[in-house]
Amino acid sequence: MNLTRFVRQYSRRFVRQEHGAVILETAIMLLILLMFAFGIIDFGRVMYVSNALTNATRDGARWTAVQQNIPLTTSVQDDVRTKFNSYTFGGPALTQGNITVTLPTCGTPTVTIVSAYPFNWLTPLPRLMGWTNAGVSTIHAKAVFKYEWCG
Repeated sequence: MNLTRFVRQYSRRFVRQEHGAVILETAIMLLILLMFAFGIIDFGRVMYVSNALTNATRDGARWTAVQQNIPLTTSVQDDVRTKFNSYTFGGPALTQGNITVTLPTCGTPTVTIVSAYPFNWLTPLPRLMGWTNAGVSTIHAKAVFKYEWCG
């Protein structure tokens, strides 16, 4: 009988106490704030890399379009790689295998360059949202310019 009264008395006191509530609330809010902050950083990185890939692809296509003699595919790929790799922001370098070049002929006087870059996410947010399976997404850029030296 005394044991039940003792258990009831201390269980009521334990339920009413709020000593650890502040630590728990802080831990939950800190987790949410850190995910939000790193999510902002990650989306900023994605926008930066996407813009850099678009600029490098466009500059490579424009450079190819104004050459009087049509350059080699490897020269165009090296030009795009050099321009993009000077922009990189914590990711792998762009390789020649990620750049597809369609050189112009006078029958089809356009230069087309398509670039694909594997972007590594820092946060698990894209994987949790179902945007990617392994934490890597592919960013694409395409540029088409008219070749200037065909009549």
